[in-house]
Order: sequence, then C-alpha cells, then structure tokens
Amino acid sequence: LRQAHAALRSERAKLVADMAERLPIAYDLAHIGRRQSELSRLEKASRSLHRKAHARLLRIEILRALPGGAGALAAVAILLDGAGRGLSAGEIAAALAAIGIMVHAIVELATAVDRLTGWQVARKNLERHLAEALPEVAAGQVRLARGTGALTVMAGEDVLRPARLHLASGERAEVSAVDPNRTLRILSGQIGDPEVQVQLDGIALAELSPGSLRRSIGVLSPSPVLLKGSVRRNVCLGLAERPSDATLTRRIKRAGLTRTLDEVGGLDGAVPEAGAFLGMSFRLRLAALRAAVQRPSLLLVNDGGQALPEDLQGYVDRSPATVVNVAARQRQSTAKA
Repeated sequence: LRQAHAALRSERAKLVADMAERLPIAYDLAHIGRRQSELSRLEKASRSLHRKAHARLLRIEILRALPGGAGALAAVAILLDGAGRGLSAGEIAAALAAIGIMVHAIVELATAVDRLTGWQVARKNLERHLAEALPEVAAGQVRLARGTGALTVMAGEDVLRPARLHLASGERAEVSAVDPNRTLRILSGQIGDPEVQVQLDGIALAELSPGSLRRSIGVLSPSPVLLKGSVRRNVCLGLAERPSDATLTRRIKRAGLTRTLDEVGGLDGAVPEAGAFLGMSFRLRLAALRAAVQRPSLLLVNDGGQALPEDLQGYVDRSPATVVNVAARQRQSTAKA
C-alpha cells in the first residue's frame, strides 16, 4: 500500500510540474506545431496516472474486503457450532452481532491505515524537498523596532554606481546596477555579497534579524513574491499579524493609494498562483500596496525599465521613507575594437 501511494503521488507531481511548465507557453507551443504532440503527451500521462490510482484503490479495497471475508467465515462457523451444540437463537444472534461489530471496526481501521499511509508518504516527500531546497541561512540577532532609514552603502563601481552612498532619514538617491533585481535583494538583506557593505541606521544588514529587515525595508518592484489568493493576503505577506480590513484601508488611504487598490479589485481581488499572467503594472501596484501597509523606513524602487504609473509615482514622491531607486545599467564590453 505504501508503494502504491508513493507511485501515485510521484505521478501526480510529475504531471503538475509538466503542466506548470507548459501552461504559460501553451500558445507558443501551438504556434510551433506542438499542439498535437502535447495533447498526446498529456493523454499518456493521464493514462499512467489512472493506472497508478487504480492500483492504489485495488489495494485498499482488498484490505477492506479481508475483514468482511473473515467475518463471513466466522458467522458460518458460529451457525454450525450453534446448531451442533443446541444453542438458542438468541445466543447465536448475539454472537453474530458481535462478529458484525468487530468486522465494521476492522474495516474502518483499514480506511484509517490507508489515510495514514498517504500522510506518511506525503510528509516524507515534503521533508526531503525542504531539506534540499532550504540551505542554512545565517540570520542576525539585532532587533530594530522602527529605524530611521539612514542608509550607508559601499561597493565596487562594477557592482553599483555610485559606489558610495550615504543617505540620512528621508533622503532620496538613484543608483544603477547591471542586475537591478540582484541589487535589490542585496540592499534588502535577502542575500549577501562580499563586495557590497550595507548598513541601516549604522547596523550591518547581516546583523539585523529577519523581522527587523521585513519591518524596515520595503521593495517596490515588478517581481514581488505573490501567492494564490486575495489581494488582502498578498499585501499582508511578511507581517507578523494581519491587520483588520479597516486598518489596511486606513493605511492605504493615508499613502494615497486608494485608487490603486481599486485598480487591483479591492482587498477581495483575486491573485493567481505566483502572479501568473499578471501585467507589470498590476505587480507594481501590489508591491506598492504591500509597502504602504508595511510602512518601511527604507523604500527600494525598481520600475522595471519603464516609468511608474502616475499613482505609484505619487506614492513614492510622498513617502516619508528614505528612497533608493535602482535602475538598470548596460554591461560594459571589454572587447577591443
């Protein structure tokens, strides 16, 4: 039974991975003549999944049938023994009832064993994947309740320009980098770089606790982390406690993003898995709403190479936080003419 569960879950995961890879490019696959091949591949995978599901179902039904068969044999034995010994009808009926109760309990136990086996297989798979996907991450211990946003950055000119940055609370600056997304992750403390030293309120980002980084640094970019669910769920990601709708609305209004909230469908608006198929402006608006709810002391901005929508530019201009705009810079060629 355990092997059947493992095989079924493996087949399901394989099918889901294939679909997740192909759905975003389904139109392109059809355009290059892969439509029939992909449909055949899907049909083949579906047949394989059906076989694995049937094998698992057959095993559990056999397991559930065994107590019934044993109970039937026991009932026949009771009838024969009762007739041979001259037992009364009441005694025989009581013995048959006891057999029925025991058989029912054993059948229910078989169902529980099936569910337990499925849970154990799922847990083992999850533990294996988490062990592979989550390496040890060094986390600082210094807690910064609510910083001022004073920022100091020192880096090589091939990484960041300008290479030295000293901003007091509420000041603004623009820097350029070959890889703005990676630079945003460095400046927000998500990853480290030996060539870049970043301090917030005089404390190195590597020394700050993860909670301090989440509270103090907001990121407005076209690639925020998004989960399937509501706008409410996504703008509250990273908060220790989800505020009430009234509090969310008040913070968003105070940031001047009421129209932005309407643009994404309100707090109950739908967000697909990982923000699939959402346009850049929609993603930027979700990131801005998250920052407005978060109220960071340092706001990192990457417009994705395009001008920010008017409502978002207004939010950035009004923000009391220290603001750093990270723009893309072309990589210089070292080839000789």
